Formats: sequence, C-alpha cells, structure tokens
Amino acid sequence: MAVQKRYQARLKINKEIHLIYRKRAFTAYAVNLSSEGMGLQVEALSIPTGMFLELDFHIGDKHWQIPAVVTHSSTRELGVMFLSKQDLLYTSLLSDHCRPAPQAQLLTSPFPVAETASSHYL
Repeated sequence: MAVQKRYQARLKINKEIHLIYRKRAFTAYAVNLSSEGMGLQVEALSIPTGMFLELDFHIGDKHWQIPAVVTHSSTRELGVMFLSKQDLLYTSLLSDHCRPAPQAQLLTSPFPVAETASSHYL
C-alpha cells in the first residue's frame, strides 16, 4: 500500500471549476487544495489514475489553467496532483482563509425598548 505524504495542509474550499479531459469540459467542485494538488467532487465521472487533465477556474480576478494528473478516482471524487507546484494559488487562498471576518455591527434602535414581563423579573 502506497503512503501519500503531503508537505502542507490542504485548505478546505468550495469552488466550482471546469475539468478538461480529452477535449471535453466537465463541471467539478474543488473541496480542498494545497500547492501540490486538489481534491475534487464530481458527479458520475470516473477518470483512470495516471490520466492527464487541465483544471480551469477563476479566483477573484485571476484566471487559472493548471495541468494535473489523476492520483485517485471514484465515481464521486478525484484527487489530482498539479504538474508544477502552485505556491501563488495556495498563498492567495491561504491569505483569504486567514483574513478576519468583518465585525458585525450592533444595531441600535432610536426607540426605547418596552419592558417585557420576562425582563421585569430578572
């Protein structure tokens, strides 16, 4: 049994992509990503291990076209390894994941809050 060793953690994502295989485009969803590969969710698509394909997608205003090879396959999932490391893609997604979420603004009403029976007993 082969042991797969990753050099960095995969980021969980949910991104629609186009997978081009044998000059045909299929829709897939990227579910995780590292600079070396990607996990894809597919629907009723099986591509044999070792086959080459291209991943085509947009993140922000950047268009990515990445050649890859299938490392494992089932009817619902594909694992692919990029033919060359994609450090820029990984770091740009990592910075998006680490960016703090905008703080929720507290909404205040200009009207006085009526006292309720339950708050009266507190």
